[in-house]
Formats: sequence, structure tokens, C-alpha cells
Amino acid sequence: MANEIYDVTGVIISEDKLICALFDGREGYDAIMIVKISEKPDKQGKYRLDCFDPDGEERVYWLDKFGLLDDAAMDAEIAKLATDHKHKLLNRLTADLNKKKG
Repeated sequence: MANEIYDVTGVIISEDKLICALFDGREGYDAIMIVKISEKPDKQGKYRLDCFDPDGEERVYWLDKFGLLDDAAMDAEIAKLATDHKHKLLNRLTADLNKKKG
């Protein structure tokens, strides 16, 4: 991810405001970057922002949150994941759906 340029066309901030997901929606791209506060402070006692490109079920989760997966695309992405990752993703998406209904 170093030295990459993102043309951010979509942003999702988690309910607790601890995670920010950025989407680069230029044609031919589907880059997602996650920005969150580090879990532990550095040597000076300060927290920093960690940035990473999600993969596996984390990537599928965010692609779905940005509305980028139709049913066929979701099925194709899930088919690529290992079984335990599929269950984690399904549980996470189900929890989000229940929050929306709730």
C-alpha cells in the first residue's frame, strides 16, 4: 500500500467511530483501505493510525458494505474463502442486518 494514491469515492465510518473504510471507485479499481487507531500506544504513549488493505472475508465484508457485490458476485467471492472464513463473514453480515432491523 505504500506510495499508492487513492481517489476516495466512498467512506464508511463504523458506529463506534474507530474504523474508517475508504473505497477507490475509479473505473477498473475496487481498492479498499481500512484506517483505524493502533491497538497499543507507541513508545511516547501516543496512538497512531494504522492503514491496511483488507483481504479474505474482511475484503468481502467491506465490498458488501459499499454495495459493490450483487448476489452472483457475493457468491463468487465467498466461494474463494475457506470454510471458517465463510462462517465468520456470514455471522458478521447477519449481525449487521439484525442491527438495521433492530
